[in-house]
Amino acid sequence: MTRVQDPQHPNQPVRQAKRAIFIGGQSLLRHCVEYWQEVGHSVVAVISDEASLHQWSAEKLITCFKRQEAYKLSALPAFDFLFSVVNLEVTPLSVLQQARVAAINFHDGLLPEYGGLNVTNWALLNGETSHGITWHKMEQAVDCGGVLLTETFPIAPDETAFTLNAKCFQAGVESFKRLVVTLMQEKGIDSAAAPQSLKRYYRARQRPLGTAVVTWSASGESLERLARALDFGGYVNSLSLPKFYCQQQWFCCRHMISVSALVEPAPPAGTVLEVTESYVRVACGDAVMQISDLCTLYGEAVKDLPRRFQPGMRLIEFAADDLHAVTRYA
Repeated sequence: MTRVQDPQHPNQPVRQAKRAIFIGGQSLLRHCVEYWQEVGHSVVAVISDEASLHQWSAEKLITCFKRQEAYKLSALPAFDFLFSVVNLEVTPLSVLQQARVAAINFHDGLLPEYGGLNVTNWALLNGETSHGITWHKMEQAVDCGGVLLTETFPIAPDETAFTLNAKCFQAGVESFKRLVVTLMQEKGIDSAAAPQSLKRYYRARQRPLGTAVVTWSASGESLERLARALDFGGYVNSLSLPKFYCQQQWFCCRHMISVSALVEPAPPAGTVLEVTESYVRVACGDAVMQISDLCTLYGEAVKDLPRRFQPGMRLIEFAADDLHAVTRYA
């Protein structure tokens, strides 16, 4: 029987080594696997559909199953803990129940305030000033298990979805080490807080109002917030981009910032004020917005801006009822 001692906490009692399965993806899962092994525990298997993780697991001599392959097994190799890390799919209850001690999920938001997917984006869209991550027990109801550990951090005024996701990643790496210490203590999994009902739950297909169609009469601050919340920094954007309609064509803008307050008499919201080869400046409710890095709905770069936009033209603003209708059917 293997016994382990946490090198970061040498005064803790020596514990029996535990066996774990990790399910999910991305580099955070790799960091967690490596730390789990570093402190003397064993990894029975990794479950993921990511080709890169299969290659990495083979290099580390770790068994790696695809999801459906694992789910079809009558029973997985015996394991104490199931760690769900960057796992965007619901894990079958039959798999959760095979964990001899507990199934535990990493969530990139604070629970019970922000359940579901894309919660970093929604936190920014909602104007939150702080965010955090949660490790919690997994139950049949998604994101509703008892909380084991949380970490909270401030949201910077210029925070984007990309930078907030990076903060969650770093918090996940560091907090997993503390989680392992907690799990090896005498109370261990019993230290989890009682489950609570979710206050918010965001579905995978849930989209911002009007699928992020720009409302030009809105404030500059709210439009900047929309753009930052949908800025994935070059990573795949599965949510949406700010968009507007002009001359029978949709345009998306990857960057949108407030450059100055409006000067009285203020032009109507949506009025184009200035056009260069690299940006367009438009009047909104209380500011001048500079939009740049424009593209089509298919991601093709939009060039020759002075030919497409002229000072004085008005960009269309859709009625609130129309935007809500679009959101419902997105």
